[in-house]
Order: sequence, then structure tokens, then C-alpha cells
Amino acid sequence: MTIDFSGESTLPASDLLSVSYVKLETNDSCMLGVVSQCIEMGGRYFLLDNMMAKTLYVFGLDGHFLQQIGKKGNGSGEYVTPFAFAVNEREKTLSVIDIEQQKLIFYSLDDFSFLSEKKLPFYSDKMEQLTNGDYVWYNKMASDASNSYVFITDGNFKVKKNFLPIDFESGYSIGTTRKLYKQGDEVTLYTPFSPVLYRVESDSLLPAYQFRFGDDTLAPIDFLKEKAANNSNYIPALMESHYVAFYEVYESERLLCVPYYVDKQMYFGFYDKMNHTSYLFTQDKIQTDLQVGAFSSPIGVSSEGGFISLLRPGLLLQLMEQGKSLDDNLVKLLKESTEEDNPILLRYERSVDRRK
Repeated sequence: MTIDFSGESTLPASDLLSVSYVKLETNDSCMLGVVSQCIEMGGRYFLLDNMMAKTLYVFGLDGHFLQQIGKKGNGSGEYVTPFAFAVNEREKTLSVIDIEQQKLIFYSLDDFSFLSEKKLPFYSDKMEQLTNGDYVWYNKMASDASNSYVFITDGNFKVKKNFLPIDFESGYSIGTTRKLYKQGDEVTLYTPFSPVLYRVESDSLLPAYQFRFGDDTLAPIDFLKEKAANNSNYIPALMESHYVAFYEVYESERLLCVPYYVDKQMYFGFYDKMNHTSYLFTQDKIQTDLQVGAFSSPIGVSSEGGFISLLRPGLLLQLMEQGKSLDDNLVKLLKESTEEDNPILLRYERSVDRRK
């Protein structure tokens, strides 16, 4: 199925999406820097800061801080650079990839206690688990284990299948690293410079959606290789080009959210899987329509079938001082906030009974 994001929607984003907010508690035990991933599950938010705090935290649905999962260190069950995590609801485990120590650490979903860990014989910064117990791994660079973007291993990390040979390598990257994700029991992936979204089976990839960005296209591989010659940083040239510099995919049971950047403009495409309708907004329009001040790509999926993004109190307080119009419910939270506070979670779901 092809999803075409062509032409900005005349429908206000506020008619498509309903928003709500969760103010996260701030204290010395849970100071968040760069939150890269969020999973809402079992009445809790699991939030990973993989850049500054380098810690995995748990918050309640009301934003109250509950606890930290694991701790930093070189010992058993400890991590140095936790880059991503995955949840296995069937086995009631949460696994963290520590890219510094190249190991996979398993914790209990019941009480978050350390269960076990396994040394990784290869580098990968993203993993999901299939229902048969096999692991799906994502690579952006070729390794001894695989020359493909995606490979499947058994529980002992022995490679069983390779998919999608890597056609462009660079030490530089743009957009989210989260190109492999799990929705329910379904594992899904895409690659940086191909507009196809795949479902992962134990022995195959099945194309689910192909994206079109109106008259715009992703950069050809030859263009990327030319700009990356001699280990050059190709990203500035890509951002200045007329190609789609990057795109991301976030999926809930009801919606697809597809942020992308082209011609120095950030766009947010939404696709309603129930009524097979696509919507497209510029970043400026969506944050103005929703009155949220600053709208960014999701960090996770909400339990109601929508998405979760971050709002920075420091930035929003500055916008308030400048006279920016913000949602009344958001203003109430900001009046209780300081510039140093943890982010506010922005939740947005498909509005009920709305039509284009």
C-alpha cells in the first residue's frame, strides 16, 4: 500500500489530534537530559536518557518518579551507555543494550530486578524480539556479523537470516536511530534512504507500506556517496539539497506518524489506518494549531493509540514571556515549572469522530 503525503492539509491539526500533558517530577534522582525512547506500559512510563544521564527511569502515569532500572557501572547487571531498550511482555522482561560494554542486560518487568546478561558478539544499537524467541537486530554499518541493515539471530546470537544489504555507509547519521520497533507482537523496520516499511517474519520481510512525499524524493545513493567521499560529512549537503534529508516512522494501532525534512522545512505526516486517509502539516502549523509552542518527533507511543513527544519547560517559559499563545492546560503546568525542570510529556491521539 502506498501512502502519499502530498499537499498540506486544510484541516486544522487541532481537529485531527487531541492533546494532553503529563508533568514529570523533577528531583536529584531523576534529572533527564536527552530522552531518546519512551514506552508506556502497565500504567507506567519507561524513559531512557541515553546521552546525558545514561539511565533508564520509571514514572507513574501522573508523572510521579517511581524508580531507576539498573545502575551505572561495569559490574554484572550494570550499564555504561544504555542506548536502547526493548520489552518482552510474554516473558515479562525488559532488555537494555549497553553499546559501551557490548552486552544485553535483562531485567524483570515485575520488580525491575536484574535477571541476567549476555555478551554481544557483534555491534548493534537496536533490537526487538520475535514471538518465536529469535532476535531482530538493526545495523547502520556493516560488521563481521552481517553486511545487511537487518539480521535475525537465535537466542545465542547466532545469525540465521540477513535482509537488505547496506547500500550506503557513513560515520555520520541524521534523524532517529530507532528504525526498528515493535507494536504488539509485530516487529517493523525501515532503512534510511528507502521509503518502504517492512514487517519482519521469522524468515522473511513483508512490505507493508511505501511512502511518497509528494513530488519530493529521498536522496539517490550515488548522491550520498559523492557527498560522503573521503569520509566527508555528507549531512550539510543533504540538508541544503532539495531531497528529503530524512524521515522517521512511528506507529500506533490507529495511526502512523511520519516526520520528514525537505527544503529546510520540517513536516509531520499522519496516516489514519482505519479510514485510509493521510494528513500533512508543517511543524509551524501543527505547533500553532495545537498551541503547544514547540512540536517535535515522538519518543514513544501512548496506550490510547497515539504518540508521546517532549515539551521543554525552559523553552516554553521563554515563549510565554514573548507573548506566544499556548493551550490553557499547558500554561497551568508551566506556572508550576522552572526552566530546569524535567520535560513535560505531550500526548496526542486521534480526535474522536473527526473526518477530513
